[in-house]
Amino acid sequence: MIKRSLLLTFILLIPLGAFLYYRQTPEQLIYRQIDRLLESVEHRRISTRRQIDVHKALEDVLADQVTVLGEAPLPNGEFSLDQIKAEIDKIHLLTNFIEISLLERRCRIIKNKAQVYQTIKIRAASGIGSSQYKNEEIWVITIDLNKKDDWRITRISGSKS
Repeated sequence: MIKRSLLLTFILLIPLGAFLYYRQTPEQLIYRQIDRLLESVEHRRISTRRQIDVHKALEDVLADQVTVLGEAPLPNGEFSLDQIKAEIDKIHLLTNFIEISLLERRCRIIKNKAQVYQTIKIRAASGIGSSQYKNEEIWVITIDLNKKDDWRITRISGSKS
């Protein structure tokens, strides 16, 4: 009976250990940082998420200075963390919802630098009667990250597909 319990425990611990190891791989840590960024951009007018939570998430994933390149509506240039927070706050004020869906993702890691290529679908609506203002676009974005203590986003570039 003891051997059976020990074997059962061992069988249950192997998948748990493998899962915990997998979650700590550099690729998964990078993907979680990017997911937090995209969740910060997503928006629903009626939401329990507070502005302070969005700002905290941005502070956790972005470097002090982030370069943004792309076609409109993406701004171009180098932005401080406070400028990015203000831009996202403005976007949230002007929209009723923004929804981002991941279509494809690839990651390349070299030492303490990483580059992630993503294809995403963005749905957005704004204004009264927002169903008539819905917009849906496919974007290809490239995100560069550097690692010091943890992975931080340093550059974002994007274009419509």
